[in-house]
Amino acid sequence: MLTHLWVKDAFKGFYEELIEHQAPNKVASASLERYFIFFAKLDAMFPDPSKITATGIMEAFGVEGLRVQAIPYGYLVKAGIIPEIQQAELENAGQLQRQAFMMEMVHGCWYESLMDRFRNHLDSIRIRYEDRGWRGKRARFTQRTVTASLLAAKTFLKDLDTTQGVKSLQGIQQHHLERFLLTHKGYSAAIRAFIRYINGNEKMFKKVKMESVTRNLAENSFIPTVRYEELVRGWLNPEPGKVKESLICLLMILYAQTARKIVGIQLSDISRGRDGRYRLLFGRTEISLEVHVSELFDRYMNERNALATLETTDHNEYLFPGQKYGSHLSEATVSQYLKGYGVTASRMFSTALYNAYVHNLVSVINGFDGLIFRLDDGLTA
Repeated sequence: MLTHLWVKDAFKGFYEELIEHQAPNKVASASLERYFIFFAKLDAMFPDPSKITATGIMEAFGVEGLRVQAIPYGYLVKAGIIPEIQQAELENAGQLQRQAFMMEMVHGCWYESLMDRFRNHLDSIRIRYEDRGWRGKRARFTQRTVTASLLAAKTFLKDLDTTQGVKSLQGIQQHHLERFLLTHKGYSAAIRAFIRYINGNEKMFKKVKMESVTRNLAENSFIPTVRYEELVRGWLNPEPGKVKESLICLLMILYAQTARKIVGIQLSDISRGRDGRYRLLFGRTEISLEVHVSELFDRYMNERNALATLETTDHNEYLFPGQKYGSHLSEATVSQYLKGYGVTASRMFSTALYNAYVHNLVSVINGFDGLIFRLDDGLTA
């Protein structure tokens, strides 16, 4: 049973509000049991709710656990029972947890101390970036960057140890790296930080290098023109229930914006000019939406709603609210949208850049005579 009064009151309030927002028969006993486990863990770990931090909540539940318990967690924040933790803080805490897990996995390996030095090196770079003002929306070297570089290094070193028979740093040779890149193509970018580090900071018999390879674009790098026009026409005139995903797709294919940037748009990044067109701020770049896209933006804003249970749009600062309280839509959800249309983010991005280049920053609109191209002075990549 629960022992701390604040947890008892919180669980009672949560249950009552859940019943109020959902039909009583939908609040299944299985779900209620899962939610109770969340409160029980809070009861065991946090005698004082005001002392709950991003690091503490991550240590208690982990990234996946917090995702599963998004509804009761959102309620506690909304009700002011626990301090509101910014999404960026939760993200950083989650990345730190992943890094710690990776370090545990290399414990006892010959490269354990090497990984530890590399992690410290990456963290010093991150701190320098922050000290120079690259933080918040302007952040360029984040905990996510550190995690990606550590994962690439761990994967490389494990491959050397278990597959290629390398048992020391000095045993790494050029052909070892080339074989790794051949069998782990997805790490060709992330491993660069580790290669730069060992070449510049560790004692090597001979430096290894990343070859710069010029590759021809694959035939399927771009979306064919006919399919492109079909997609844009459909996204400009979506069926009910498809407005949000259509707007996201248009921002990707017309304005060459990544899913990560789009889901991170905050309401404070949005303005509207006297001409009725919306303007979106991506970092230091402001994009002025084409008239027809602005009209679709209007439709979305009129039906924008929160996805998190017990949350309203008043409590979410993001243009596209996510499943967790106070969060934005996930990149994975955007990937599912694209999958439904048979396209990928990389093809959308390359097609957007191609059209911007060929048509001198062109956007597509659906006119009375069908789909036509026209110049848009406000369009920027």
